[in-house]
Amino acid sequence: MKKIFRLFVVSLMVALAATSCDEDDATAFRLYGFNPNPAVRGEALTFYGEGLSTVNLVRFVGGAEVTDITRSGNTISVIIPMTAQPGAIELCYPGGSYVTVSALQLDEPLASDADFNGYTDYESKTNGTTVVGSKFYIETALETDYLSDIVKVEFAGDEAVVEFDEDAFAAALGEEPLTDEKLFELSETLDFVRSQHLVIVTIPETAKSGVVSIYNSNDDRFTGPEVTIAQSMAESVAPMTNIIPGYTELTIKGENFDLVVSATFAGDKVVELGNGLNVSADGKTITLQTVLGMQDGAVTLHTKSGDTIATEAIETIVPQEFAVSAADNIYKNGKDFTLKCTDSENEAESYAILSQISNIYVGGVEATITADEASQSLVVNIPATAPFESVVTLLTHAGKEGNVAEIVLVEPAFTTVPAAVDGGESFVVEGTDLDLISKVTLGGTECEFTANAEATQLEVKTERSFQSGALVAVSTNGTEYTLAEELVVNYVGEVMITSMPAKAAPGDEITLEGQGFNKVESVFLGATKVVAYTERSDARLSFIVPAETEGGDYNITFNLTTGVVETSPQMITISGMKIIEQTLWEGSVDLGTWSSYLTLSADIFASCTTETQFTLHYENQGGGQMKIQDGNWTNLEMVDKSPYWEGVDAAEGSTSYTFSLNAEQLAAVQSTGMVIAGQNLILTKLTILVAVPDTGGPEPVLDTDIMLNDYEPHGDHNSGWDGSWADGSATEFLTEDGNTYVRVCAPLTGWFVNCNHQVESGGAFGAVIDDISKYNLKFDLKIEDGVVGCSAVQMQVVLADGWFWYGENFFPETTEGEWITVTLSLDGIVSGAVDTTSGTNGLASNTAIPAGLCLDNLRLSLK
Repeated sequence: MKKIFRLFVVSLMVALAATSCDEDDATAFRLYGFNPNPAVRGEALTFYGEGLSTVNLVRFVGGAEVTDITRSGNTISVIIPMTAQPGAIELCYPGGSYVTVSALQLDEPLASDADFNGYTDYESKTNGTTVVGSKFYIETALETDYLSDIVKVEFAGDEAVVEFDEDAFAAALGEEPLTDEKLFELSETLDFVRSQHLVIVTIPETAKSGVVSIYNSNDDRFTGPEVTIAQSMAESVAPMTNIIPGYTELTIKGENFDLVVSATFAGDKVVELGNGLNVSADGKTITLQTVLGMQDGAVTLHTKSGDTIATEAIETIVPQEFAVSAADNIYKNGKDFTLKCTDSENEAESYAILSQISNIYVGGVEATITADEASQSLVVNIPATAPFESVVTLLTHAGKEGNVAEIVLVEPAFTTVPAAVDGGESFVVEGTDLDLISKVTLGGTECEFTANAEATQLEVKTERSFQSGALVAVSTNGTEYTLAEELVVNYVGEVMITSMPAKAAPGDEITLEGQGFNKVESVFLGATKVVAYTERSDARLSFIVPAETEGGDYNITFNLTTGVVETSPQMITISGMKIIEQTLWEGSVDLGTWSSYLTLSADIFASCTTETQFTLHYENQGGGQMKIQDGNWTNLEMVDKSPYWEGVDAAEGSTSYTFSLNAEQLAAVQSTGMVIAGQNLILTKLTILVAVPDTGGPEPVLDTDIMLNDYEPHGDHNSGWDGSWADGSATEFLTEDGNTYVRVCAPLTGWFVNCNHQVESGGAFGAVIDDISKYNLKFDLKIEDGVVGCSAVQMQVVLADGWFWYGENFFPETTEGEWITVTLSLDGIVSGAVDTTSGTNGLASNTAIPAGLCLDNLRLSLK
C-alpha cells in the first residue's frame, strides 16, 4: 500500500481542533489532533493540544496501554504498541479521559517477498495431511508483517476460495477485544477470521493439495505455504465380472470417499451422489448401482475438488442360454417368436440378464423387439427381409455381441400355375405361405396381385399389353421363384403388330406391320396423338412420331373405328429431343461505319436447313443497323426489315437478332457464304439452335457437322465399298436399330476407315473448309468389354488425300462396352483450307487395332 502523506502544518491542526476535540474546563485540556495517521506500529505518534501535560496513559483499541510518554511543551508522543488495533485512541488523565474523534489508521503493508507459515495443527505448529472442511492456520514469518489486510485465501482446485466477510466478523466480535482466544472461538463458526499475525480459514470442499495463495484488499497476490489435502482413493471393486447393468450393485473400498460426488461408467453413464451412489459414514465404502447402457471398463469417481479416481476394470455380462419358441413352432418372416433367458435359476435375475439385449438380428437383419415383463421375455418380430436360414444374434446395451439360436423360416411353395392366360385377364397361382410374396413379374413387367386370407392363392392381374414370358415371384427377402419359364399371354384384340422398330425419335417415320390396321381411327403414344400418317392398309401402318413426344418407353394405343381402345403388348422407346446451341462463328468485328463488314465462309452453312434458326449476337452502340447478304453482296430480305430502308434496325438495348432463311436464300449462302455489314454494332457471335434426339448415348450428329463416313448406303456406296481398302477379313459391318457401323473382328493394321464418296457415285459427302482450325474430329466409338490395348494404337488421319500423324491415345483404353463420342483436336496436326469433297478421307493405323473396337459417324464438328 502507498504511505499517506504524514506531515501536518500547525494551521491545519488549529483548524481541526474544533472538530477533533472537546474542551474540559476543569483541566483546561484541549486536543487539536495527532499525527501521523495512518501510522505504523512501533512508530512515534504525536498529539497536539493544550493541557496535555496531565495525560498519564494512552490506551489503543485492542487493550494496548502506553505509560511511557515523551513530553515537549504542548505536545506528547508515544510509541504505537505492536498489539494496537485501528480505531479511536483514549487519553487518560487524573480524574477523567478523552477519546479522540478521529480514528487511528494503521498502515501495515506486506512486503512483496513476505514469508508465511501454514499449519494444519496449530498447537504443535505442524503441517501434516488434512482433509477438506478442516482448519488451516496461516502466520507471518516476521512480526513486522501483518495479516490485517488479507481478504482472500485461495487453494489449488476448482474455485477453492475463502473470502473475508468483514461485516460477519465484526458482528461476531461485538465489543469484545480481539484476543487469540477470541479468534479461535470465532473460527468455530466463521470460515475466515484474522488478526495481525494469524489467519484461520476452513479448507473448501473443492480444494486440492498445493500452494495456498493470499490476497490483500488491493488484490495483490502473495505466495503462501503449501498444504497437503487427503483425496479419495479406490482400493478395490467387487464384483468385477458377470455384472448385470441395472441389476448388480458394486462395492468400492478405499479412503476419503466423503469427497466423492459422482461416478461415471465406461459409456459415459453418470450416477450422482444420493441417486444410486452412497458413501458410508466412515468414508471408506461406496455402494454403486450399475446402469443400463454402461460398458466394460473402469469406473471413474469424481470428487468435490474435480479430481478423478479410476477403479479396476469391470466386465458386463452377455446372455448365454436361451429358450426360443414360436406359435405352432413355425418361424416366418413378419411373425413373432419369444425369447427367454435361462442363465440363472432365479427368474428375476434371468430377466435382468435378458434385459441387457438392445438389438436382435435375424440373419443379419435387425428385428423389432418388445419387452414382455409379465412373461419375463422378449417378443421378437422376424424382419420381412430376413433370409430363410438365419442365425439369430444379439447386441447388448454395452455393445457386446452374442449368438442366440439358428432358425429355419418357412418358404412359400407353389402347386398350381397356369400355362396360358388371355391378356387383360387375371389368373390364380396356388400354393402355401404365399403372403410372403412381395412382387410378381410376367415377361419382365410387374403385375398387380393379391393374396387370399389363407395365403394359399395369388390372384395376378394382367394388362392387354402384356407379352408372353417368364412368370417370376419374389419373396419379401428377395428370393426369386421362376413359376413358369414361358407363360403364354394370348393377345385378344382386332389389331395385331408382328413387326415394329424398337426405338425412334420425334420426327421419325415408323412403320408397323401386322393386321387390322384398317380399323384404326387414331394412334397415341402415351397421351400424345399421332397426326401425320404416310401409309395405311390392313397390313401396314406408317406415321411420323409427333415432335412434342416426350422421351420414354411406350406401348402403342389404337382407337378403333368401333369405339374400342386397344394397346399393343410391344413397346417402343422414343428418345426425347433436346435443343443445342451451336456456334458457327465467334470473334469481334466492329461495324462502326458502313465500310465495315463480316465475311463468313460457305462451308459453315453446309448442313443448315430452312428450319435452322440463326441468332446474331452483338454489342449495341445505339442506333445499330445491319444488312445480311449472301457472298455476292445480294441483300437477304428479312421478314422484319425496316420499313424505311432495305436493312434491319437493331432494337434499342437489344444484344441479338434472330432470323431464318428460305430455300433460295439458304442455297445462295451455302454456295457463296454470308456478308454482314452495318453500323454502330460490334458483332461477337453467330449461333444456331439445333433440335436433336436426346438418346442418352453418344452425341447426336448436328446439322453443322461435316460427315466423312457413316457406313449408311449413299448412292452406289455402301458399307462394303467404304471398307474396300481395308483387310476384309478383319472388319465386318453390323446393323443395329437401323444404324450401320464398322467392327474390327481380327487385329487390323493399315486402312481402317476409307472412302472418297465421289459425286459421280451419288456420295457427295464432305464440304470445302476454308479453315480447319474451326473444327474438331469426332467419331462414335464402342470398345467391347475385355478388349485391351486400344490406347496404344498409333493412328493417322487422312483428309482430302493428306496424311496427318496423330499417334497413340487416339482411342481411349475402354468405353466400358458402351457407345460414346470421342472428340479430338486437330490443332498442330492439320491446318489451313481442306476440301473434303475431293480425295480420300479416313483413318489408318501403324499398329494393330484390337478386335472388338467398333466405330461410326467419322465427322468434322465445329468447336
